[in-house]
Amino acid sequence: MSKLELVFVPVPSIGHLVSICKFAEKLVSRDERLYVTILIIRPPPPWDASIDAYIKRSSASDSSGTSLDVLGSRIRYITLAQIEPPASEELAKSIENYISLLIESYRPIVKDAIISNKSWPDTDSNPKIIGLVIDMLCTSMIDVANELDIPSYLFFTSSAAFLGFLLYLSVWHDQFGREFNRSDGDLIITVNAHPVPSKVLPTFAFVKEGYNSFCNHGVRFKETKGILINTVEECESHAVNGLASDPELPPVYTVGFLLDLEAQNAKGNSKSEDEEIMKWLDQQPPSSVLFLCFGSAGIFEPPQLIEMAIALERSGVRFLWSILLPLNAETTKLEEILPEGFLERTKNRGIVCRWAPQVDILAH
Repeated sequence: MSKLELVFVPVPSIGHLVSICKFAEKLVSRDERLYVTILIIRPPPPWDASIDAYIKRSSASDSSGTSLDVLGSRIRYITLAQIEPPASEELAKSIENYISLLIESYRPIVKDAIISNKSWPDTDSNPKIIGLVIDMLCTSMIDVANELDIPSYLFFTSSAAFLGFLLYLSVWHDQFGREFNRSDGDLIITVNAHPVPSKVLPTFAFVKEGYNSFCNHGVRFKETKGILINTVEECESHAVNGLASDPELPPVYTVGFLLDLEAQNAKGNSKSEDEEIMKWLDQQPPSSVLFLCFGSAGIFEPPQLIEMAIALERSGVRFLWSILLPLNAETTKLEEILPEGFLERTKNRGIVCRWAPQVDILAH
């Protein structure tokens, strides 16, 4: 029986890694010929410990140190050597462009990792590599695939509507040649059923470096042999149909929703902390709690946190608020950041925590 291999290059972020790994697991479970190698690019310090924790939980290690999937040993994680990151000034301008530059600098390392292609244990011959699956900010890896004569595929971790917006950027740029302004008015984007006010666009759309980076990614998406989106057609039928009918795009496939429903808390909440949150939820009336949780990248500066706290207190609603602080925060004590007395005044109708068991809360 011939063995086949796909190589995945995810963005070095837990949100991207989880969905890509879950996709790989589904593929492997459906075809016993298939093997998957996931190449891990380490971001600059401070390294996100949740990535290490997820890989450790999802894999075991053989004697050579190469990580292997526990279920079937047909998924392996290879962490690439860390190299000099882009200048910190680039991070200050645009995190999206910074990540894109970081990944681009790994092209020769990724190419070498594919060529060297360490042997798989318990196989009489190495599987044949049949594709390079790249994440949404990894389009520079299309060049690696082309150089090795391997087809490339895009795995889009976000929604079909957001993919459509990124593809729209080139249309906008051809017309105006610049990033957006919040006063640009309503935008007619094919994947959206209604006009989109420019003021609600993502922050990068108004920043030259981030805008230019995503413009480039959007153009390169069209060079791949297929686009895999972490969504379901029934949830975004208008957007998916709009993408599928675009003659300039390769075939589009909806493969979601890919979630880690069995995940333990990657940020290290103790079991008792999670149990305390769930016990408190049990005591609240049905459909009465506002859950504020903005994901692993949803980090706000103290002035924004203060505004949210004021709104929560004035609203009078019950709430559960997960707060992640900036890495450069002057203090980690929430009572020193939030309005004076806020935690005491709202303790009977709200909980503020660092990390929340999202799956359990949303299922409550």
